[in-house]
Amino acid sequence: MTEQQGQTTSIKTDVGYYDTASALSIRLNTDSVVRKFELDLKGLREDIIIDKETGDEKIIFVPDGNPLANKLGQQAIMGHLNAVVNHQNVMGNMRVDNKGDEYALYLRRTRRGIAQDLMTNLSRFGIAEDNFAGIMSRMMRLVEMITSRTINDGERRTYAKTTTVQENSSSQTKETGMKIPLISK
Repeated sequence: MTEQQGQTTSIKTDVGYYDTASALSIRLNTDSVVRKFELDLKGLREDIIIDKETGDEKIIFVPDGNPLANKLGQQAIMGHLNAVVNHQNVMGNMRVDNKGDEYALYLRRTRRGIAQDLMTNLSRFGIAEDNFAGIMSRMMRLVEMITSRTINDGERRTYAKTTTVQENSSSQTKETGMKIPLISK
């Protein structure tokens, strides 16, 4: 009688304890950094409390400074940010020559378009003049951090390092039971 052990496949990642799907999700998902920017814009911070009666965790929003814009301004700013910083754009491929001129032009156009909209609507958006430069600076750092990953397909090229799959196969045979002669005398 013969038994065979099956194949086992293990996934090894640079971070050690994520599987392939969660490692890619972390790399592609921009929601947490966009959410943090939005909370700062609203003058809030996110806290987690535990409900004493049920023991369930609950997310609450606590004031942490003053809002940098009114609701209309927050919506406009987040609209600009979400148009540029999202998972579809992270998966993009921005072809750039050795000098980086195309990318620099992209950043200038993005900054100019957002700045023009916000500056034109400062009072309507409830943005104080002293807050304008800070909002633009923080937003553009985030835009640059995310969009620079797409230069010459850089984000996709590094996927392999995040999701290296190694396959370990082993087959062993083990004989069990009694040996019975086929021909008896």
